[in-house]
Amino acid sequence: MAADTNALRIIPPSISLDYFKNVVVTSRAKERGYNFFINGYIHAVKLYTSTDKSVEITAKCYRSMKKSEDPHKINMTINYDVGVIDDSHCSCQAGLSGTCAHTTALIYTLQHYKRLGLNQVPAELPCTSLPQQWHKPRGTKIQPEPLSSMVFSKPKPTPRKKKPVYVDKPNQT
Repeated sequence: MAADTNALRIIPPSISLDYFKNVVVTSRAKERGYNFFINGYIHAVKLYTSTDKSVEITAKCYRSMKKSEDPHKINMTINYDVGVIDDSHCSCQAGLSGTCAHTTALIYTLQHYKRLGLNQVPAELPCTSLPQQWHKPRGTKIQPEPLSSMVFSKPKPTPRKKKPVYVDKPNQT
């Protein structure tokens, strides 16, 4: 890798999923990638220029399932003379093909930056600088129910896995 930069001028203005030449991007990867982009899963985007008319991009994508694990690492090389993605891969299982949902989310993110006319990759804001989020509903997965249909019961006692530790007291006579 060569010079580290945040300048978006090195990204082609017409970047899109069409830059994946001779590789099929599935509709599922496009849909999931768009969802990752919309929900802000792509972060830590870094651009590197090299001398052979290409730009190397690294980014991270938060996991959609195992949230406590490290984010996926995405690496991509775009040849901006020809307008193709020379190499792309991700640390996920499907990322070996280079066309997983995380790589498509990175393309959508770069495309968004270009459409906004940004000159640099935006700096990430800390969560304390963003509005609070706890009032937002999680979605339609949990439906409200009337109180009359709720069932209340005592929890069932479960046997202890380990016996409690007792401290022996010395005999006092």
